[in-house]
Amino acid sequence: MLTGYTKGPADIQPLPGASRDTTPSRTPAAEAAGALAAYRAMWDDFAAAAKTSDASHPGLGAHASGAALQLLRHMMTKDREKDVVTRGRLRV
Repeated sequence: MLTGYTKGPADIQPLPGASRDTTPSRTPAAEAAGALAAYRAMWDDFAAAAKTSDASHPGLGAHASGAALQLLRHMMTKDREKDVVTRGRLRV
């Protein structure tokens, strides 16, 4: 991993104080486990909001953003319009 240089490409030198450590901070298995944990947490947040079909539930934005958050809020809004609430537990 190139951490910085002070001259042209032929004379690449690390910047003073720059680390030469090229060890990844997380392994692919740790990355996958983290992604799965965040995915499950998003659905737990959804389940909490679905108990009352609350599109403005503060938990919805804890683990979802962008289009995913918009979709979750849309689902809550549609359920609220139909007087639908969710009970039970999601299995992910």
